[in-house]
This record gives sequence, structure tokens and C-alpha cells, in this order.
Amino acid sequence: MKEIQSILNDSKKEVFQYLKVIVKGRNIKKVESKREKLIDKIDSEHEKFLKIEESKLKQSGLQYLSTLKIVLTDDYAKIMDIEEIAEQSYDNMEAYFTMQEKANEKLHEAWDNFDTAYHRYARANDIKIIESEPDKKSQKIRKMSETLKYSNHIYLIYLKCHYQEKYMLQSMAAEDINAMSQNMDAQKALLKSSIDKVGELKPFDHDSRMIHATKYLFKFYKDEVEKDFVAIQDFFILKSKYNAAKKNHESLKESDRASNLAFEKISQEFSLGIIKYNETVKRVNLERSKQIKDWFDILKEFNTDHSNALD
Repeated sequence: MKEIQSILNDSKKEVFQYLKVIVKGRNIKKVESKREKLIDKIDSEHEKFLKIEESKLKQSGLQYLSTLKIVLTDDYAKIMDIEEIAEQSYDNMEAYFTMQEKANEKLHEAWDNFDTAYHRYARANDIKIIESEPDKKSQKIRKMSETLKYSNHIYLIYLKCHYQEKYMLQSMAAEDINAMSQNMDAQKALLKSSIDKVGELKPFDHDSRMIHATKYLFKFYKDEVEKDFVAIQDFFILKSKYNAAKKNHESLKESDRASNLAFEKISQEFSLGIIKYNETVKRVNLERSKQIKDWFDILKEFNTDHSNALD
């Protein structure tokens, strides 16, 4: 039992370090390097296991290592494949997180099966078990998965609003007033439900910083869609009116153009509108960049702190 425990302790340490890299950030090369090293480690431990005297516990340990390798070579390989395209759409990212969580669940289930066999073997041989290092490491790995699941859930709430804002920006770039209205209405409805979802979240280990950070980011999104985008849309409406007035003005006889006070008025409004539009777009773009950077900084800090707390 001590020999088996010692071998599996090494594998648990490596699994813990692998998940820690995933939680701390999406560094594909670093995660892939860790995965390859962990697979090599499992192969080495499998060879050690084969030299142990035959027993049901040995077979349970081999089954655990076998499942661990399958998850790493199959499930996590697929996760690595989709990671590169995950940011391209909300559905891709949701699929990526779901695959990640299911792979983690398989790891927990594999260990639970071995742990059951381990305690059964001990009872059958009248051996008293004290909490072992692999047991502690398993608890840490499970906690690591919970951290990842929590931050992934908040990330998806944010991401849906991010993509809807992206659609608004696309309609703004096209100066499509109708599309802007549709996307603004969709964003308002989405923000309402998203703010409610964040409000229902409980702090993670008494840590509520991601809740506060997301609420603060959504306040920016709310002000943006209810105030700034309305002002931008009003400018495009003014621009449309100006273009129509300009076309009409240019169709007049030259002698009539000088007395066209209506065109002179809308021209002045349009000139002032351009200044205000440029100021609004510049301010909103700068604020958006800052808000999103701050949110991601807090997300990274949250994941790092909870990962380091498990060391």
C-alpha cells in the first residue's frame, strides 16, 4: 500500500501542477508542454506499477493510471485543439469550457474509484488509514476544478455581453441605424438578465471580487448602450438628414442656395455633431479598453490567488 501510495502521490502532484497552469491562464504552449510531461510521467509510473506484487489494489491503481492517460491523451488533446478557436465565438468558448469540466470530472471519478478500492483493501486487511498526501492532493485538485468552473461561469456571462456589444459596434461601423436599434435592444435585454445572474452568484471562498468586477463592467456596458450609443445613433440620423438636405440644396438654382436657411441651420448642427460624435467615440473606446483590461486583470488575479492558496 505504501509503494502504491508513493507512486500515485507523484502523479497527483503532476496533475495538480497541470491544472494549476490551466487555471492561471490560457498559455497554450505551456499547457501543452505540461500535458506531454504528465503523459510521460504516467507511462513511467505504469512501469513501476507492473513490478508491484499482484493484488486487487494494484489493478485499481493501474485502472486509475489508465483512465488518467486516456483523459490526457484524448479529452485534453481535443480541448487543446478547440482552444485556438475558442475565442472566435460564444458557442466555441462554451464548448471549450464544457469539455474542460467534463475532463476534470473524469479525473475526479477515476480517483474516487481508486480511493474506494484503497479503503476496501485496507479494511479487508485490518489496516488503519490516516489521511495521506494523495488524499490531500486530491482535495486540492478538486478545489482547483471548482475555481476553474466558477471563473468559467462568470466568463461566459461576460462573453455573451461582449459579443452582443461587438454586433452593436459592427452596426455602428456600417452606420446602419435599424441594425443599431435591434442590437441595442438586444444588449439591453441581455444586460438585464446578465446583471441578474451575477447578482445571484455567491462569493467563492468568501471572495466576491469577480462579482463586483463584473457588476462594474456591466455598468459601463449599460451606460454605453443607454447613453453613448443613443447619442451616436442620433448623430447618424442627423447625418442622414444632412445628406438629404445637401442633395436637395445642390439641386437648387445657385440664386436660391444663398437663401436656403434650412440647409445652413442643419449644416451648423452637423458640424457640431461631428465634433461631439468624435469625442464620444474616442472616450467610449478608451473607457472600454480600460474596463475590459481591468476585468481581465482581476480575473487573472482571482485564479492565481486561489491556485496559490492551495500550495
